Amino acid sequence: EGGGLIRITQESPKTSRRLTLPSNAGTITQSHRNYLLKRRFDPDYISEVFKIQGTGPVSRLSVSGKSLNYKHRIVIPYYWESRVVSFDSRDISDRHVAKYMACPGELEIVPHKNILYGMGDYWGDVGICVEGCMDVWRLGVKACSVSGIEYTVAQVRWIARLFKKVYVIFDEEPQAQIQARKLVNDLRFRAVKSENIRITGSDPGDMSQDDADHL
Repeated sequence: EGGGLIRITQESPKTSRRLTLPSNAGTITQSHRNYLLKRRFDPDYISEVFKIQGTGPVSRLSVSGKSLNYKHRIVIPYYWESRVVSFDSRDISDRHVAKYMACPGELEIVPHKNILYGMGDYWGDVGICVEGCMDVWRLGVKACSVSGIEYTVAQVRWIARLFKKVYVIFDEEPQAQIQARKLVNDLRFRAVKSENIRITGSDPGDMSQDDADHL
């Protein structure tokens, strides 16, 4: 396989348990809406379609005897086979060192790097592959995310199984473009028509909605 892949040998667990989200996660508040508006997203659309939640000044998640702080975040559920199997979260205060905090691995029902983020019910033969959740929000329900530039064998297999043609749109940053080209090559090796689309001066999530719609 190509050099951009990280191999995952552990099979996804078969379980009926439900995922535990950070405490006090619920309907987004005006603070979350303001953050989304600042990023030029429609809060009502994102909330309704992608089922995001929000946390306030107190939100914790216990794992391995530790209590992790998820305060002031947008919680982004990962759906797979019609259930929530993992999540990511984005700090809305821009004060936290970790802008993004994903679900701890031991709590995931299915590892988020084993699957694709997005609205699978809307995917068709032609898709768009991006880095992150907000890139999916910007480019729409036909898009899927590999949750970072370091994609995995499992994710390539899913893309090859689900799509016949894929446009890869990563950030303009050099390392991201290297990985984008590797992903294109790995998909072509699996007989998926694939093309790298480079956006000058922006990453997909930061585009205006008009520019994203035009693209």
